[in-house]
Amino acid sequence: MANPKATLADLRRFLEIVHAELSTFHEEQDVEEFRDDLHFADQYLDEWGKPDEDHSPITAGYRAECVLDDFESVRELIEKLSPSYRVSRLPKWKPKSK
Repeated sequence: MANPKATLADLRRFLEIVHAELSTFHEEQDVEEFRDDLHFADQYLDEWGKPDEDHSPITAGYRAECVLDDFESVRELIEKLSPSYRVSRLPKWKPKSK
């Protein structure tokens, strides 16, 4: 979500839409096979990047489960903060250095 004014409620709704989009495809289907048919889910998938050639394909069912995990995290944030809390105010994730 690139909208600087987006709230946690907006993010929750975005994830609901993404999950609905992914759920229209067979759970064992490789997401790259239908990527051109997606709108919001395509934006979500962009955050993950393309899988390496050495890895097995990423399925619609797997990504739908990832969305549900993200949805649960957002739900917990809403409980602790509020639905109107801006996503841009959340601490930025920093990968651990090796």
